Order: sequence, then structure tokens, then C-alpha cells
Amino acid sequence: MKANSATADARTAHDWHVSVCDDLRSVGESEWDALLGPGDFYSSHKWLRVAEVHDTFRARYVVVRDKDGRLLAGLPFYTTDEAPPDKPYDPCLALEIESLRPDIPRDSLYPAVLLGGRAGYTTRIPVAPDLDEATRADAVRCLVDACREAMSDTARSLSLLYTDASTAQTLSSVAAPSATPQLAAGDTVLPVVWDSFDAYLDTLSSSRRRAVRKDLAAFEASGLVVEHGSLSRDYSRMATLLANLNRRYGANSSERRLRAHIGRQAEVFGDEPLCLTIRQDSEITGFSLLYSWKDELYFRIVGFDYDRIPEEAGAYFTLAFYEPIRHAIRNGVKAIRFSLETSDAKVRRGAILEPRFSMMSFPDGVVRSEDARRRNSEQLAELESRFGGVQGALPLPYWERTSWQEAGLL
Repeated sequence: MKANSATADARTAHDWHVSVCDDLRSVGESEWDALLGPGDFYSSHKWLRVAEVHDTFRARYVVVRDKDGRLLAGLPFYTTDEAPPDKPYDPCLALEIESLRPDIPRDSLYPAVLLGGRAGYTTRIPVAPDLDEATRADAVRCLVDACREAMSDTARSLSLLYTDASTAQTLSSVAAPSATPQLAAGDTVLPVVWDSFDAYLDTLSSSRRRAVRKDLAAFEASGLVVEHGSLSRDYSRMATLLANLNRRYGANSSERRLRAHIGRQAEVFGDEPLCLTIRQDSEITGFSLLYSWKDELYFRIVGFDYDRIPEEAGAYFTLAFYEPIRHAIRNGVKAIRFSLETSDAKVRRGAILEPRFSMMSFPDGVVRSEDARRRNSEQLAELESRFGGVQGALPLPYWERTSWQEAGLL
């Protein structure tokens, strides 16, 4: 599949070099991460090296450099011959393709190409921040067309999952002009604006403040204590505890797969992440793992030995919410990004929602714009029904209907 004329013109006009590589280590970590800002951890060099190792997805990277060799833009892309076990990153499930395009058999969309990240529900396209809007669009066009060219005619679908509205609209304008970004989810983010945990509590309603104090009292009464652990030392035990949690909630519970994934994080990051643990008789019975990036904290995983930690002990929110907040306040962290899971409970404890959009193109086109807008309207109404009564949960301008309509999303 040859690059389109607009892409060829952009390369020539800017005197750019576009290449594809199989190993991100061929690009310097500092120059790649210089393209990124707050919110971009899951596009960072180290995290993408973690994501390279997967049973189903195969990773490759497109890079755009100027005539002097400066890195201007980069994009990971992943190919899979079949539906992956990670359901949130199976494009057909994430975009509800069977309901939006029932005329297309699901199996016909594989081999599939997934652009951008495949973890954390936040995908950004790394582009040098000093490029003007038109040049950024040219760079994105070059990235996407290079992905298409690298896949030749073997790919049956091209998807971008869980990105912000601006990135989705840029991609749709330069890469899939007839595609309308589809609202996929609301990602939970907690802005950290307090100088103490008590000040955080004071921002909650009286009923929610009572609920949090009940959690804290239950944990204190349990006699359990939170300590700092070591990812490099404890990752195998963490995989066992995460598998326990996943089995309880119907997610991927293959301990072998989870051990390989967390072990890869330990290999790449060492003991950089924040690892919070509960130990009983010298054995970890609960943990949470979080990553730091540009004054933000990213909640990653949590797990428990449910035979030894009773549910009424309040351990989940202690490890996954309250202790990270205490850490953030002590260390000047500006926000905690909690991802999608248990969003209702997180919003009730002060988190806000940021919209995430997804897109897919097929061999014969895309989801019809009117169907995508209808689904956006339904999804937005559902979120407004769930969270509209919680003050600040759906902040402007993220959720302003007028701006969505002007952008063609509704």
C-alpha cells in the first residue's frame, strides 16, 4: 500500500525522513520522551518497551525526523491476527462493532492494526510540542500512512482506542476523513489540590466524608499496616494476588500471563514505581502499584489474598485510593490517574471524568457518522445520568454538549 499523495507531498515539503523500526531502543529514551507531556505516561519510552512483550500483539514503531535528524513524531502500532485476550483492547468489543456494523463479520477484521497505546486507557500521539497545527497534522498523516504501508494489504482494520477528543479529531481529519470519533469511556482523574488529607476530606459531601471515614476506621481496626514494597523483588507474588482479583471480577486471570507482564515491568522499571503492600506473617497479602510521570501518579494494578484479608477491612480503597492520595500530597503530585475500573466509587471519592474516544476504519470504510453520533449521544446521556448529580464529576469544557455538537461528535 503506497503512501497517499498528501503524505508524499508533506514529506517532500518538509524534507522529512519517515522510517519503521521493530525495537524502540533504536530511538533514544530522552528524545522520545521529549515529545510527551502530562497525561502521556502510557506513550513513554519505558512503558512502550513493557508493551512490546505480548502473546498476541506484535509491536512496531514509526518515527519522523527532520533533515537534521531531530525526532519530530513517533507512533507505536500493534498487529494481531486474532482477537486478543485483553478485552478492552479488542477493537471489536471496545467499539461495539457488532452493533454498529452488524454487516461486517467480526473475524473479517483480523489481522488488525492498533495505533498508539494498548494499556491504561489513554492514547496520545507523540509529536514535538513546538510544531504548529498544520505541521502537526502533516506529521500525524505521515505516521499513520507509514503504518498502513508497513502492513501492506494484510491488515483488515485500523483502530485507535481511548484517546482525548483533540487527538481523535486530528486523526480523523488527516487519516480517516469520514470517521467520527466515538465516545468510549470516562477516565477517572483526581486533581490533587490539598495540603493535607483532612483538607481532601473537607472537599467531599458529608455523606461521602462519612463513607471514607468508615473505610479508614475499618482498616485501622483490622490491624493491617501499609508498607512500601519492591516491584523487582515481589512481582511474582503480585501476579498471584492480581490473578485472584481478576478471577473475582471476570478479567484475565492467567497467572502465567500476569507474571510475565509484571515481570517485564520489573525488568524495565526496576524499583522506580510506587509499590504499596500489606504483609501478614512476612507474606504480601495485598498490594497496589503506581507509576510517577511529570508530577502525576498513575494507578496501575491492585491485588489481594481474599482468604486472609476480609472485605470489611477496607483494604481495597486504602491501597488503591487513600494511601496514593497521602503519597501525592506529601510529594507534590498534581494529579492521580486512576483509569476506568470502579469509576463510580472513585467519582464518589472526588475524582473527575475525562472523555476517551476511539475510532476504527474497515476495508469498506468506517462506521456511518450518524450511527457514531447517535452512539455518542447515548453514551453521553448514560454518563450524565450516572454522574451528573455529583458536583464537578463532568467538568467543562470536557463535557460541554455545545462544543461536542460544533465538533460533529453529536
